[in-house]
Amino acid sequence: MKSFTANSSIAELEKAIGQHAIYRFALNEREPQRTLYLALPDLAFEKLFRDPVLARLRAHLAMKLIVVPTRLHKEMSWIE
Repeated sequence: MKSFTANSSIAELEKAIGQHAIYRFALNEREPQRTLYLALPDLAFEKLFRDPVLARLRAHLAMKLIVVPTRLHKEMSWIE
């Protein structure tokens, strides 16, 4: 799970996108039936992917997400 705790959320997103691309390629080469998800805290999701441009970027890259709650009594979200 990416924490997105650095001062720059965009810099963390750039790093996460690069890692995700490498992992997705490697996973597709070895186990193409498996699906890769990027897990991130709900606060990071709200900060980053509520932005329409970044939401379209995520869709363009076909990044699947698991949004993990950081507050009590919230459910985890799986975003295809």
